[in-house]
Amino acid sequence: MSIRVDNEKFDISGVHNKFADYVVVVCSCCTEQYLHDDEHLRLYYDPHDHTKWFITHIGINDQTKHYPIPCKGCGKIDWDFTDLKERDKAETGPWRNYIRGW
Repeated sequence: MSIRVDNEKFDISGVHNKFADYVVVVCSCCTEQYLHDDEHLRLYYDPHDHTKWFITHIGINDQTKHYPIPCKGCGKIDWDFTDLKERDKAETGPWRNYIRGW
């Protein structure tokens, strides 16, 4: 089960986005945590500055993902992410203040 984020707690620029679908994700290589908006395809990489994000949409014919920044944890340039499944890791991670159910 994916770890979801409370939209009201993760308020971007003072505008509550009820359509966003935030999920805590991790780098597939090193488990550095990020926040992904599945609805708008945005990856947030700084829990203290919600203006730091990039689009994760990859074209249909593009088989290789090239994100504009390397992973903050391992520094890999060619990296990907997956949903974090372990709630205990999310509860101690950088996005813990936004997790649903707290």
